[in-house]
Amino acid sequence: MAGRAARLVMVASFLAGLASWYYAVYIRPPAPTPCGSEGGPPVTATRIRLRDGRFLAYSETGVARGTAAYKIVLAHGFGGSRLDAPRVSPVVTIESSILVIQVHESLYQRIPGGVYLIDHTTSLQGLLEELRIYMVGYDRAGFGESDPNPNRSLRSEASDITELADALELGPRFYLVGFSLGGHAVWASIKYIPGRLAGAALMAPVINYRWPGFPSNLSNEVYKKQQLGDQWALRVAYYAPWLLHWWMNQPWLPQSTVIKGTTHLPNRLDEQIHQYAIANKLFEERRKLATQQGVQESFYRDMAVMFGKWEFDPMELSQPPFPVHIWQGDEDGLVPVTLQRYISSHLSWIEYHELEATGHYLAAVEGLGDVMLKALLVESFARNPISPKSPFVAVAPSSPLRCSLLLVRLQSFQNMFNLLCFCNKNPISPRPPFVVVAPSSPLRCSLLLVRLQSFQILIVLSPSAHILTRP
Repeated sequence: MAGRAARLVMVASFLAGLASWYYAVYIRPPAPTPCGSEGGPPVTATRIRLRDGRFLAYSETGVARGTAAYKIVLAHGFGGSRLDAPRVSPVVTIESSILVIQVHESLYQRIPGGVYLIDHTTSLQGLLEELRIYMVGYDRAGFGESDPNPNRSLRSEASDITELADALELGPRFYLVGFSLGGHAVWASIKYIPGRLAGAALMAPVINYRWPGFPSNLSNEVYKKQQLGDQWALRVAYYAPWLLHWWMNQPWLPQSTVIKGTTHLPNRLDEQIHQYAIANKLFEERRKLATQQGVQESFYRDMAVMFGKWEFDPMELSQPPFPVHIWQGDEDGLVPVTLQRYISSHLSWIEYHELEATGHYLAAVEGLGDVMLKALLVESFARNPISPKSPFVAVAPSSPLRCSLLLVRLQSFQNMFNLLCFCNKNPISPRPPFVVVAPSSPLRCSLLLVRLQSFQILIVLSPSAHILTRP
C-alpha cells in the first residue's frame, strides 16, 4: 500500500508540474512592456500621471482648450487610439452598381508609427472653429502609450476619464463620445460620473449579449448568428478571461474573426474600407500601434471588460441629467442592430439615430461627424435659461428678403415651434430683422436648426448670444 501511495504521489506531482509548465508556457500571457520601460516602446505622446501612478496618453484637436466653448472627450474603439476623432470619409462613387472608394494621399495626416488617418473635412474643421470645439482623445489603459491596468474595470474607465478631465481643467462638465467598443466607457460614465457629463454620444456601440435586460430569446438568437469562433471567444471572455491568451493562440479550435480581421461585413462600404486597410497595411499598423505594450493588456483586457460580467445593467440606468445619443447603422456586421433597437426602446430617454444602408464604420459616413456634433452640442445647449419648458432660437436672416422667405418656410413646419416675436430691428447684429421661435422640444430644436441652414443665418440659443451659424 505504501508503495502504491508513493507512486500516486509521484504521478500527481508529475501532472502538477506538467500543468504548471503548460500554464507558464502556453496559458499565462507574457508580461506587458510599458512605454518608457526597459525594452518597451518609446514615449512620444503627451501624458498625464494618474493617482495610482499610471500614465495616460492623450492627443488634442480643435480650438485651443482655453478658448473652447465646448470640450469633448473621445473614447476610441477596439484597435483604436488617442488619434481617432471624427474625420473625413473617403470619396465614394457608384459606378455600374459597384462601390468604388477613391482615397487621395493628400487627405491623410501622418501620425507616429507609420499610420495614416484621414484628416478633417473643411466643413468639420470649420465647425470646430465656429462652435469653438475642443476635443481630446486618449489611449485607454493598455492601448497606445497609456500604461496597462491589470485591474481595469468599468469603474476604472470612468475614473480615468475623470482624472483626465481634471488634469486638463476641462471644467465641471464636459461631453463624451465613445466609438464602437469604446461605448462601454460611456455607459460606465453615465453610471458612475453623471454629474461630470454635459452630454454623451455612442457611435455604433458594442453590446454585451449577456446584459440581463435583454430577453433571453432575443439575445440568444442574435448571438448564434455570429461566426463560431466569435461565439467561443465571447464565452471564454465571460467564463474564463484568464484563458484568453491561450485561446487566441491555439491552432485547433475556431478563433475570433474580429481579432484576425476576417469578420464578414455585409455593408459594401465597410468591406471596401476594410480591404483597403488590409491591402495598404493600415489594419496592421493600427493594430501594432494599439497593442505595442502587449496584446494581453489591450485587446484581451478589452474583451474581458466588455464581454465579461458587468457591474451594472445599462438597461437599468436612470435617466441622466443630460442628453444621450446612439448612432447605429442598420447593416452593421459587428453590432446587431436588433439589440441596439431594443436598448433604445427600453431606455426612452435615449435619442436613437439609425442610419439606412450603413455599416459599422460610421467615420466613413460623409458629413456624419458634423451632424453628430451639432446634435450633441446644439441639443445639449438648447435649453432656455429663462423658461425651462423649451429652448428658443433667435434667427437673424442676412436680409429682409431672406426674412420673408424664412417666415414662409416656418409656416411649413409650424407644429414644431411657437413663434415668439418678429422684430424689425436686430439688436444682435446690425443686419435687420430677426425672428425668435421656440421649438417644442430640444430634438425639434436640432431639426429646426438643420432646416434653417439654407438661410445663411445667425442662430442664437439664448440671450448670451452663443453663435452657432455665421451669416
